[in-house]
Amino acid sequence: MESFRLVLSVIVSLAHLGLPVLSDAKFCAYAFKDNPYACQYPHVYKKCQHECDDRQLNCFKCSSVEDPSHCQTTTTCGPSQACSMTGFIDQSFRKRYALGCANTTQCSIFHDSRHTRNELHMPGYCCKQDKCNSNQVKPTDPLSVSKECRDATPYACQYMLDKNQNICDHHGTTREICAAMCGQCHGPLSCLNCTDLGENEICKTFESCDNGKKCIINREVDIQTLAVRYRMGCSTENVCSAMANAHDAVCCNTHSCNNQVLLLSNLTAKTTVPSTITTTPTTTTKPTTTTQPTTTTIKVTYPALNCGVDFVQVGGTCYYLNPEGRTEIWEDAKVICMALDSQLVEFETERELMEMKNYLISKHGYDRHYSYWIGGKKNPQSSSWEWDSSNSPILTTAWFGDKDSNTQGECLEYGAMYDFKWYGGRCHLQSNFICEKK
Repeated sequence: MESFRLVLSVIVSLAHLGLPVLSDAKFCAYAFKDNPYACQYPHVYKKCQHECDDRQLNCFKCSSVEDPSHCQTTTTCGPSQACSMTGFIDQSFRKRYALGCANTTQCSIFHDSRHTRNELHMPGYCCKQDKCNSNQVKPTDPLSVSKECRDATPYACQYMLDKNQNICDHHGTTREICAAMCGQCHGPLSCLNCTDLGENEICKTFESCDNGKKCIINREVDIQTLAVRYRMGCSTENVCSAMANAHDAVCCNTHSCNNQVLLLSNLTAKTTVPSTITTTPTTTTKPTTTTQPTTTTIKVTYPALNCGVDFVQVGGTCYYLNPEGRTEIWEDAKVICMALDSQLVEFETERELMEMKNYLISKHGYDRHYSYWIGGKKNPQSSSWEWDSSNSPILTTAWFGDKDSNTQGECLEYGAMYDFKWYGGRCHLQSNFICEKK
């Protein structure tokens, strides 16, 4: 218990210093999701060597085929192995190809550009992505350094920048991993370029902008389906100004800066918390022959709170919602809330639930992709649902269906997916989360 408190105190100290609370393991998971070839960058490999070496890939495996694309058999490689494709001349002097797994030493021997095999113009390469050893998918060699000046993982870089604006000054390796973001690139501005990107998709194509243009990202919501789509590319200053004023759009002028993390951070910064919040529930008396219906208005006013960085006031409480794309299992979400001097939210009144519902609808509409861990958990001994901070029973009746038969797990979820009611989710699955300051 003492060691846990020590670790927690370090996390809290980092948070107070403004440094990103992002462990190496979290960074590596973020990087791999962002860029399958992240391990090809030396500083990413140094930071994530264990994860890079232990990734077990699914690769094509054939001992002799006329063309790599003809191979249909696959195998699971061992830790520290990459997918490989090697050309050779068989006994009948025919050009053939062998596909399979290879360790780092074999890759460096057989596919080094200085090796005599290449003098015969026989193709070959190693790669670290599932089923990448086929001419149908031509990968970047993970054992060589990319010559393009780009961020190894733009989304993780933008997340770190949001947490600490001086990240490029204080962290030497960040200048290597996030070369574009930290201004280490020269030449034309390189922007993400995707014209129809889904909400949970990552843009991996780039374009070089003409002089005077900026990177832009625009978010659009289909009125009928509420599906969220993104557009990214280069734009003139005039278009940037017009779009920023009328749409969910933002422009920037650093390499590969136009990603969803930047947009959502910008939209959150634009949101102002009102000093008063007014609700007007209406009650009507049953009319008689001599009286007309009467209406009673209840005005609820909340003072403005000093919630601090990254927290937002909703009603009379300060809340923290996880950054876009950074989902966690329930236990990790709980620790992050503790590191931020808060706890997973525990809704104790119907009013709090309604205020949070209205806030979430204003952010994401009724998008069913958004569900959130909150602070309730099932007691394994009594099978009753309790608030985690106090072990007190959950009394508010806000369940999605029957709380005993219509649940799948032992941790409480809340959001549009469950009509903004509570549902027992599987604790080991990733989800968004909400913290609150008490």
